[in-house]
Amino acid sequence: MAYRDILNSKEPLQPVVATGRHLAKSVWGRGFCEHLERYSDFSNRLPRGRTYLRRGAVRHLAITRGEVRAIVLGRDAYTQRISITPLSAARTKRLAEACADDITAAVDLVSGQLPQAVLQTLRDPQQGIFPQPHEIDLECSCPDWAYVCKHLAAVLYGIGVRVDEQPELLFVLRGVDPEAIVTAMPGIFTARQPPPERRLDVDLGALFDIELVTPDDDEPILVARTHLVEAGLSAGQIQTWLRRGDLVRTDERGVYELAPSGWERLEPLLGA
Repeated sequence: MAYRDILNSKEPLQPVVATGRHLAKSVWGRGFCEHLERYSDFSNRLPRGRTYLRRGAVRHLAITRGEVRAIVLGRDAYTQRISITPLSAARTKRLAEACADDITAAVDLVSGQLPQAVLQTLRDPQQGIFPQPHEIDLECSCPDWAYVCKHLAAVLYGIGVRVDEQPELLFVLRGVDPEAIVTAMPGIFTARQPPPERRLDVDLGALFDIELVTPDDDEPILVARTHLVEAGLSAGQIQTWLRRGDLVRTDERGVYELAPSGWERLEPLLGA
């Protein structure tokens, strides 16, 4: 869409306002900018873009799936189009598998409130969520024939600022549903009856709207991570229970064996 078309359309302009010492401050916004600065293709052209962005030259920047469209004011009003390849299904699956035990809610993923190890996985230059240079295609209507002109550099930084304000836009841009990276377990308890002193006075099946399977008494008590979250445990509490031995990891991802001490700690949560 040309500058004149945008001005004549009903869609309002979405300028980027950059304030403060750092253009972007959040895990995803700042991470996006720092990721681009790693690559020589961008690094030697980006500084002028920061200047343009700070002086308010990015008059419009809209992010949709796999595409950014922008308008930057220089000697004229120039339009930019940046195409970014959506994350492939295989790469999304690998990220989900790498992070499944440590992400319990999409809101935590979007906000970046995650353990450092998970953040390192998601921000990995080769396999993470940020695009690599070969996944980025740049176009600007200005007469500068450089691969990254100052107008495009301003837009690239502008993406980081926009993601700072609305982190969910990073996932929109990469074509990823945050829920797809969150562990999706079948959601069942498989449990032997605990001793009377540890037996819960609560119908677990009704509580979680599931059908419980009660095997032989020698079977371990297994619990899905999703149910621990539904019971009110945070990711940090689950990690504490694992360290303390209240939960024991099993061969099945996102399913833990519940120790007797875990029953005692879980009972008041289920009965709340």
